[in-house]
Amino acid sequence: MKPVPRIDSVYYEKKAIMETDGITTQEGCQIYLDTHDPANACKFFRWEYSETWEFHLPYQVPNQVCWISNNSSVINIKNTSVLEQDKIEQFPLLLFPIRQTG
Repeated sequence: MKPVPRIDSVYYEKKAIMETDGITTQEGCQIYLDTHDPANACKFFRWEYSETWEFHLPYQVPNQVCWISNNSSVINIKNTSVLEQDKIEQFPLLLFPIRQTG
C-alpha cells in the first residue's frame, strides 16, 4: 500500500447503541475521522491506532491514577477508487460503550 496522507480531523459523537435484544439501548461514543488526498494518488486507506485510558481509583492510595494502553485490533480500511475525489468524511473508526459508574 502507498503511504496515506495525514488525517485532517478526529472527532466523536454520542450515540445510542442498540443491544442484541433489539429493545435495550445504552449510550456510546463513536470516533470518526476525516481525510483527503489532494493529489488523488492514494485510492486505498488503512489506519491503525493506539488508545490510552486514564483511570482514577476510588481509594486513597499513593498511586490513585492508572493508565492502560492498547493497539487497535481491527483493520480499518477504505477504498476511494469509485469516488471522484480521494476524500473521506465521517469514517467510523471506533465505537465503544460508555460505562456508567455508581
